[in-house]
Amino acid sequence: MPLALAGCKKTSFKPKTLSGGPGAPNIAYTATNNLTVGTAVSISPVNTGGAVPTTAYGQVTTFAGSTTAQAGFMDATGTAALFNSVQQMALTASGDLYVTDANNNAIRKINPSGVVTTFAGSTAGVRGFKDGPDTSARFVYPDGIAIDAFGNFFISDFKNQSIRKITPAGVVSTFYNGLNTGGFDANGLCFDSSGNLIATTVVISQIFKISPAGVPTSIAGNNVGYINGTGTGAEFDYPSDVKMDASGNIYVADCANDAIRKITPAGVVTTFAGSDITPNPTEQFGYVNGVGTAARFYQMTGIEFAPGGVMYVADMSNNDIRRIMPDATVSLVAGSAAQMTGDADGVGTAAGFNWPDYITIDSNAGIGYISEWLGNRVRKIVLTGYSLTGTLLAGLTFDPKTGIISGTPTAVTSATTYTVTGFNTFGFSSSTFTITVN
Repeated sequence: MPLALAGCKKTSFKPKTLSGGPGAPNIAYTATNNLTVGTAVSISPVNTGGAVPTTAYGQVTTFAGSTTAQAGFMDATGTAALFNSVQQMALTASGDLYVTDANNNAIRKINPSGVVTTFAGSTAGVRGFKDGPDTSARFVYPDGIAIDAFGNFFISDFKNQSIRKITPAGVVSTFYNGLNTGGFDANGLCFDSSGNLIATTVVISQIFKISPAGVPTSIAGNNVGYINGTGTGAEFDYPSDVKMDASGNIYVADCANDAIRKITPAGVVTTFAGSDITPNPTEQFGYVNGVGTAARFYQMTGIEFAPGGVMYVADMSNNDIRRIMPDATVSLVAGSAAQMTGDADGVGTAAGFNWPDYITIDSNAGIGYISEWLGNRVRKIVLTGYSLTGTLLAGLTFDPKTGIISGTPTAVTSATTYTVTGFNTFGFSSSTFTITVN
């Protein structure tokens, strides 16, 4: 995201966890698997819970926008459509995806068949500040988007420093005009259970709540920095996205601090995953899979929850989609293992991203949608199926659709531990086991 990047840029459960409801899987593998070199094997999970769909977990395809990162403005179907810096997204109950097309100063709609139309804002990329019906309205770099309980869209009109409201019929009005109150550069948006709009403000690095009547109050943050504390005693640096869990905790993608921060209902801010630079003023960014603050991200911008409390992260400058389990274990789901840009569709590390910016999830379908800032497109990722943690021994392969490990081992190997997690639309379950090759 061009504007956000400018502020974010740097120079230098236990195994067999059942989570998400009665329909979640409950998988188990044989605890110890003793194999023999040269003998074909097949190791399958036993599932006594909800079914795991036979889909390839981590499979990435291009949903809409250019496959070659071409920027432009074109209403069309699928890859024939053109965008210019796709930012945040919101999904309706009917399966329509609404995206903020920032450099085109428009809100675009993508139906389940991939047909792209312009919902609000200029059809020619014209900027401005104007309320009115659909394409007569004007925005300047629309960024965040959220839908309230009545189906109204709320847009963080970034350069206009305002929050705009769009009815389901496409009528645009101004919900909150930050220009009248000294500026309000909102970015990420979400709603709480009381209908309050939660917003991140990136330059002043604060988290705000705006009541349905349009009255703002500060939740946390005060100055640009990195401090865990309570309310205005905490500090953020370019917070770019915000989501709320079922318990009322707010999670913030703290972009320039390369951390996921957690805010309790009482306003207590802690670090959930990523850099914890409080003891050390040196910024700690990079790419590390691990637990909590042992993990590393690089300018992650978007976060979203999936069933079972699993969080997915658009780790923008690492060109990856990462996963954070409820116990704060961070792993790679899809994208380059070397954090390189790419355009390829594929499963897991066979897929490539061009600065993935934000992610939204259709929990009923087990599908995630990913916006790419430099890729100028929207990608789809499958989030049901099986995921393996660990590198399989020579001669063995893993099937992300079935969770089956098969093949013919080629070398003697001491006991190696693996964890497989099965995901469905209700939650997940993990099983840890060992493989020894004699």
